[in-house]
Amino acid sequence: MILAGILLANMCAVPALAQATYELYLGGTQVTSDNASNVTGAWKKAGTISFDADSRTLTLKDAVIEAEGDDNCIRNGLGKMTVQFIGNNHLASVYGSGIYNDMNGNMTITGDSVKIETSQQSSIFTSYDSNLKIVGCRIDAKGLWGITGVTGKKNENLTIENATVYANGKYGSISSLALFTLKNSYIASPADAVWNADCCALCQNTGIITGKYVVIKPGANTGVSSAANVNAITVRQIYNSTGRPSRQLRKGVNILKLSDGTARKVIL
Repeated sequence: MILAGILLANMCAVPALAQATYELYLGGTQVTSDNASNVTGAWKKAGTISFDADSRTLTLKDAVIEAEGDDNCIRNGLGKMTVQFIGNNHLASVYGSGIYNDMNGNMTITGDSVKIETSQQSSIFTSYDSNLKIVGCRIDAKGLWGITGVTGKKNENLTIENATVYANGKYGSISSLALFTLKNSYIASPADAVWNADCCALCQNTGIITGKYVVIKPGANTGVSSAANVNAITVRQIYNSTGRPSRQLRKGVNILKLSDGTARKVIL
């Protein structure tokens, strides 16, 4: 009887396993070991969301997220991780971003399709010293900024590989990035869009592309990058009519020095 009591006491004394928490948030809800198999909240309107800690993969299947206030639909503070979209997904936010890749974040977005809309923020944001890769999926991103970094001077790197991307931002469709690289992808629209390393953005003759869609589609590697441009023609320097360098296009005559060694005259 005494021995049974001791055994029972020891069994009762076994502590429960502590809940693990991850620096990953959806609609303001932190992902933990307890909710990882079914991440949910009032912000989730449809579909399923799960997180595999071993592979650091967040999977959304036909998910609809409507974040409120300044919450982001997805915020990565883990560092290296993958977001996999299965089926058709929709992310909507107000003062937060649809997807927020935090400082030192190394995020890969892949899978099928996602539409991202935010009314007062960046649709997709990547922060200081970060890498963001969009691989083999379809993304429609629209907000005050489409896909953006902090300033373009903070080592914010974007790579689009074999993917279809629609990006539209009132203040910049694809902008404020230190490095922009296309792999097996090309800029389909606007036809005259080029990467301007000085502006840290995709530009047309009139400057940074704003208020319209930039469309990128899978195809031959154009090698677009602020560091190395092999097949793409980019703007290297802008001069005014007197030959003085300028950081942006201005009213009057502008001379654009291009990466292929040629020059173009643009009159605004």
